[in-house]
Amino acid sequence: MFFGGIGIPLQYYGYKAIGEIAEMGGNKRCGRLIHLGARFIAFFGGIVHIICIALMFVIRMEMPLSDTIPQSVVDFTLWLVLPISAVFMSVYTVMTVVMIIPVIKGRTIFPKWAAVFNPLIAKVIIPVFAVFMPNTEFVNALNMADMGLGSLITFAGLLVLLNKFMNSEKQGAEILLTT
Repeated sequence: MFFGGIGIPLQYYGYKAIGEIAEMGGNKRCGRLIHLGARFIAFFGGIVHIICIALMFVIRMEMPLSDTIPQSVVDFTLWLVLPISAVFMSVYTVMTVVMIIPVIKGRTIFPKWAAVFNPLIAKVIIPVFAVFMPNTEFVNALNMADMGLGSLITFAGLLVLLNKFMNSEKQGAEILLTT
């Protein structure tokens, strides 16, 4: 939870860069939506995790010896955690779908197959694999980290492709200068 409270706001810069790449390809509306989604996710993603940390403390205080869930924990979850999480996940889903559109249409510097680096892919695939794996701590950790792993795969994959593009552009410029 602690890492989500810090790490999710830092993802803003990666999503912002993806939005700028979409805009450079002529996808101004997609770029603006990605920028807006990145801001929203950076703020509300961090807030959701901080609220979940608070929920863990409420649970520890309210349930030291009891096995039943107190009404205060249920209320905290229903009226604070769930609504913010639902809004966060809705915006996250829309933003990731918007991110994939220019790539699939071939309107970015990335090849069309780079759509596999979309964070929504990991958000869907990791839980599907987890269904077929034994219920262990590792599988639970994968399920809890599917969005973070999706972002990591997205940023790493697109960074490698961006580096490859920049090197090919540099080589092209060198060829033009030598001729």
